[in-house]
Amino acid sequence: VLGSGSFGVVVRALDRQLDREVALKLLYRANERRRLRFLREGRVVARLHHRHVLPVHDLGEAGGVLYLAQTY
Repeated sequence: VLGSGSFGVVVRALDRQLDREVALKLLYRANERRRLRFLREGRVVARLHHRHVLPVHDLGEAGGVLYLAQTY
């Protein structure tokens, strides 16, 4: 676990398909408003290309948990 908040957690994980470590932001216990905000955040960050912004590798949902995978 790298960090946590009231609605989610950020963990260090392994992307098995690409064989690399990622920071995985997980959002759980989210109502529809928070869910849409999380997805919008992921899409916006994915469009950014800046040395101080981590690239987004994946955004999705698995088992009812939203996730955002970024460079670790």
